Amino acid sequence: GSVKNLANVGIPGIMVLVCDPAFTAQCEVSNWAFGNFAYTDANGNYALDQMKAGSYKLLFQDTSPVPVYLSEYYNNALDWENAISVTVGVEASVGNINATLTRASTIAGVVKDEGGAGIHNSHLNFTAVDGSRSSRHTTTARGAYLTRAMPAGAY
Repeated sequence: GSVKNLANVGIPGIMVLVCDPAFTAQCEVSNWAFGNFAYTDANGNYALDQMKAGSYKLLFQDTSPVPVYLSEYYNNALDWENAISVTVGVEASVGNINATLTRASTIAGVVKDEGGAGIHNSHLNFTAVDGSRSSRHTTTARGAYLTRAMPAGAY
């Protein structure tokens, strides 16, 4: 398959995780609850070898230190519950399992006291107006915060 951006250009270095729905209720790099993975090449193409027959959910994830793209499951699903399974048959190839990823947005600022000094260790929660996503952050010693990998929208 391939992973492209909205301009239809292949994205290199995207991790494609193959997740077995029988083993986990989510698929994340952080808990290593997946069965197989691959990275996209310089043109955004990937191949997953030695797959056993079965149904799987695929997660496309930007694992770079500063993610540029939002993660998503196959067929544009944003979460595990809405992810579509891909079925692999015995000695069969499945092609055209593609993804189009959206660039992530950021929210940045400084939390200050009445005198203008940054407030250290303030806890911030950014929640999408529609309730679909949230992100928690803590300010630095100077009161600064930066969210990463947020979908565009109102918070």
